[in-house]
Amino acid sequence: MKTSKQLPELTLEELQEKSKKLKAILIGFAVAWTIIIGISIGLAIVLVKQGKVASAVPLLISPMLCLTTMLPIIIIQGKVKEEIKTRHHP
Repeated sequence: MKTSKQLPELTLEELQEKSKKLKAILIGFAVAWTIIIGISIGLAIVLVKQGKVASAVPLLISPMLCLTTMLPIIIIQGKVKEEIKTRHHP
C-alpha cells in the first residue's frame, strides 16, 4: 500500500506538481459550485413565485454547506505553497 509523503519529504518538483493538481481540483469545484448555485437560485425563484417559500430555503442553504468540501483542499494548497516558498527563500 502506497503511503503519501509528508510535505518536507517531497522534492520541489513534486511540490509544484501537487500544487498544480490541487489548483485544478479547486477550479473544478468552483465551476461546479457556481453552476449548482445558479440552478438553486433559479429553482428557488420559481418556488417563491409559486408560493412555496418553505421549499425554496433548503435549495439556497444546501449549496452553501457544500463549501465545507473545498475547505480541506484550500488548507492543503496553502501548506504546499508555504513549503514551496520556504524552499525558494531559505
